[in-house]
Parts: sequence; structure tokens; C-alpha cells
Amino acid sequence: MSISNSPEESAKNKIENTIFQMAIAAILRATSARVFSRFSDNFQETRAKKPVK
Repeated sequence: MSISNSPEESAKNKIENTIFQMAIAAILRATSARVFSRFSDNFQETRAKKPVK
């Protein structure tokens, strides 16, 4: 494995890293939004089932 520090290589790596990070961030956001909405739905159902005193 050779490490080259030519400007073209480092620019390409920076772009690839940025795209990779953006993809991960998007996946995490989508996943956490789905989990959160499911959690809040369960919470709403649980509160609705409880008898109000």
C-alpha cells in the first residue's frame, strides 16, 4: 500500500471522506427519526391506555 500526497490524491480523498460522512449523517438522522417517531407513538398509546384519575 503506497501513500501518495499529490494534490489530486488528497483532494479526491477529501471529497470521498465528505461524501462518506454526509451519507452516514443522513442514515443516522433517518434511523433516529424513525426510532423517535416509533417511541413517541408508543408513548402516546401508553398514556391513552392509562385511566385518568
